[in-house]
Amino acid sequence: MELLAEDRGAPQQLRVSRRKVMLVGSLVVLIALGAGVTAVLWSASRPGVEEVAAELKAAIGQSAPPHAADGSAGRFDTAALRNLLDGMVQGWYVDLAADNGATRVGAAARELDGGSCVFAWSDVGGPLSAIVTDPALPCVADIALVAAKAPS
Repeated sequence: MELLAEDRGAPQQLRVSRRKVMLVGSLVVLIALGAGVTAVLWSASRPGVEEVAAELKAAIGQSAPPHAADGSAGRFDTAALRNLLDGMVQGWYVDLAADNGATRVGAAARELDGGSCVFAWSDVGGPLSAIVTDPALPCVADIALVAAKAPS
């Protein structure tokens, strides 16, 4: 036999104790604080554009080839330079280009979540770099290679 709607009685209301509300509220606050601290530490560990420019120039300068015995320009070891650049700066994508003779190189680094681009290239007298904040300019190493002067 089925009970009629009026015979069932009133449904029980859900009751939540203050202790449970405080516990859940504290948990939400702790999670939010943890996320905030993680975000601050994550952003502080990523290098800025000046640091990235300095690291790219140092890598290019460090891998610069000596002149050949006849005085002509030496060749960059682009595979070794690529290995050096890969993973050098966290949060940045690094691109590398070299001319046909591997006597000149150019590198470009773009922030993964930003608009800044850093170009670095080999040059007579030492590597140079430039920081570009125009998001319309492609951040590719071929642009940096154009700026590299041919060794004399």
